[in-house]
Amino acid sequence: MSMNVIKKSGRPRLLPKEELAAIMFSIFANKGYEATSLNDLTQATGTKPATLYQAFGNKEGMFIAALEHYKTTWLEDLEKILSSEGLSFNNKIKQFLFSAFNLFSCEGKPPGCLLVFSALSFRPEASSLGAELFNERHAFKAWIIEEAQRAQQNNILSGKLSPGETAEFILTFESGLALMALDNPDQKVINSMIDKMIDAVMCE
Repeated sequence: MSMNVIKKSGRPRLLPKEELAAIMFSIFANKGYEATSLNDLTQATGTKPATLYQAFGNKEGMFIAALEHYKTTWLEDLEKILSSEGLSFNNKIKQFLFSAFNLFSCEGKPPGCLLVFSALSFRPEASSLGAELFNERHAFKAWIIEEAQRAQQNNILSGKLSPGETAEFILTFESGLALMALDNPDQKVINSMIDKMIDAVMCE
């Protein structure tokens, strides 16, 4: 584990990169990539710029570390739902969206979704990180299409939407939930809306 020195009052102590990433995640998630300054990050972590540059290379590297912290700390439950063998496709998507909104609006982290919002700051044609994030989104869409095709073949999913349309609907819905979480809406209302929309669109 790589360690970095953080200076507080008294003796300096060693701070793991993972802890630095967790602190930077909170700053990036609260302010956004563009609005976050190096001074914001050094103030929050209690380090000097040279320490962060040595650990992460540049501001984009700091954001990547924060994003990886978010994925491993907050998104694992969503991945478990999507990989569950005990749920039908429709129920899997419902549970995914219920849990996604709960994550986007829960206490203990800034509202919204850093992964969704990162698409606004990193375009695939402009940076390697943008291309990587685009590929991740494309892979998730391809997975939904494949699952939707299988569900339609097994008469579990209605034919109201094509598999491609189903994927676009789900991804658009998820992104909208991330944005709605910023306004702290009533979770019962959101869950009811998710339930009714999925039934209307994906069930016969």
